[in-house]
Amino acid sequence: MTFAAALSVGVLGTASTAQAEPMAFGTHTWSGDVYDGRGGGLAGSASTAEGHEFDVSATLDHRSVEVTIFQSADEMWNLQFVAPKGQVLAEGRYEGAAYPHLGTPEQPGLAVSTPWGSSSDVTGSFVITDLTFGDGQKVESFAVSYVQHREGFEPLTGAIEID
Repeated sequence: MTFAAALSVGVLGTASTAQAEPMAFGTHTWSGDVYDGRGGGLAGSASTAEGHEFDVSATLDHRSVEVTIFQSADEMWNLQFVAPKGQVLAEGRYEGAAYPHLGTPEQPGLAVSTPWGSSSDVTGSFVITDLTFGDGQKVESFAVSYVQHREGFEPLTGAIEID
């Protein structure tokens, strides 16, 4: 099972994620430790202007948004932002986030898989400044900044903007 499929099944049960759609505009900037064992201080970016593909989808209940960024055949990011159980993901600050299916239902979920690895023993926060859902599971626009912590590593911080 792929990481993205495991997230969809593990976090959301029967609330399936739609086929992701490539977006016309997307940027992602990040810095910090990417859990590769080489230490922190790394930084980078991706954008549709550089030829990178940004796919985004939501769950049927609009509780979760998943972004996949294809930088190259060997470099892919997968990021998932989840509202606490019973809530719709919306603009605002989400503190105390945990890896989606490992936290409590009252916690928001945050999972960032980088080209260099991922971890489920993470905590963090994210702030959504723009989120517009389209028909069904389509996401029209999404802007978020995030901080993900893992013990023994520098925080991984980033920002995504998609239209």
